[in-house]
Amino acid sequence: MIIYSSSLRRNCEVFGVAISFNELWPPGKRVVFYVKDEGARGLFVEELAGAELKESSLGKNFRIHLFPDGDGLMFLWDYFSDIDHFSRLIDLDVGTVDAFEKARSSDREQRA
Repeated sequence: MIIYSSSLRRNCEVFGVAISFNELWPPGKRVVFYVKDEGARGLFVEELAGAELKESSLGKNFRIHLFPDGDGLMFLWDYFSDIDHFSRLIDLDVGTVDAFEKARSSDREQRA
């Protein structure tokens, strides 16, 4: 999946999509995309309101994970074993970020 990120002002590859079912959240914030910012390590968050779908297919290498409280779900690249593994990347745990960057580079080379 590829989106145009209005915050980063470029097309970005998506590694996760979170969808909240919580009605207290404004509609534009109920869906967020986790994208690779080529200028940084780890992932960047883009809200639905700031995104434009360029390529909408997630592909077969994504899995669905439910939020622990049942209030939403995430589509995550199959590199991530679960939401906890993914959250360590978002929290910029050094070992997790290094392993993600290595896996992302390897996956991109295999698809080329």
